[in-house]
Amino acid sequence: IVKNTIVMIITSHLLKKSITNREQRPHKCDVCGKSFTQKGILKNHLLTHSQQRPYKCDVCGKSFTQKGILKNHLLTHSDQRPHKCDVCGKSFNRKGNLSDHILIHNCGKGFYMKKYLKNHLLTHSSLRPYNCNDCGKSFKRKDNLLDHLLTHSNNH
Repeated sequence: IVKNTIVMIITSHLLKKSITNREQRPHKCDVCGKSFTQKGILKNHLLTHSQQRPYKCDVCGKSFTQKGILKNHLLTHSDQRPHKCDVCGKSFNRKGNLSDHILIHNCGKGFYMKKYLKNHLLTHSSLRPYNCNDCGKSFKRKDNLLDHLLTHSNNH
């Protein structure tokens, strides 16, 4: 339900954006017909039709048409993985890769409050952050720990 709702919202947003952008893109590429909002963006785009690739990776030698694309490429050579999945803890060097990864955790359940979704996400995680100080047993949810603590109070 949540996944379908999100897809519908994104689709609706992209459709509106597409209609709006067509009206507000006065700079057109003579080669392929693609339009842009700014002249500078068109200028960068024109490099994709030429052999010019002025931005070269010092690590592997691959060349790019834009500085931003090179910067994004450099992340593939880095050990830095600043984008971490809240569900399983897996880290990614690109935000887009994390966004793609998060979809595997969507089991289709929907929640009307964010706190219930967060609580549910723990069921898909190996994390067990709530520990019993008496016996060391760990739990994914605080309410499960509290229920467990009652078993110790009944033993005393």
